[in-house]
Amino acid sequence: MSSNKVYAVLAGCALAVAGLSGCFITTDTGPGPTPNPAVRTGSVTVAWTVAGSHSPPSCSQFGAYDLELVIMDRFRRPIMKTNAPCSDFAVTADLPAGNYTAQVTLVDSSSREVSTSLTLQDIRITPDTNLTVDVDFPSTSRL
Repeated sequence: MSSNKVYAVLAGCALAVAGLSGCFITTDTGPGPTPNPAVRTGSVTVAWTVAGSHSPPSCSQFGAYDLELVIMDRFRRPIMKTNAPCSDFAVTADLPAGNYTAQVTLVDSSSREVSTSLTLQDIRITPDTNLTVDVDFPSTSRL
């Protein structure tokens, strides 16, 4: 038997034995990244009403499915966008300490605007605290 055939038979046997033994390979990427203690965060909670109401039917009357929250840095560049169900009437976002602005808009299930956008100014995030901002979408803001 030639040496090539011997190697082929041995390789085949090795693969067969490995398959029978339940052998598998795993990789460990190690621990995840360590949080940077120098970057301390706080949070902002945007709480809203629709035409002065916290009632889920008020969302339906507007045709609103979600509230879209876009947070911008001091240069007015969007840094975070999140949606929350309209009927939750509150959404919280964690942010590094600093000053921000935001826009909130009621949107339908296809993310189309159903209200005018409201601008939230002077959102000042302080480490380890939560800032609550209350907004109302008056009936006149309905598109």
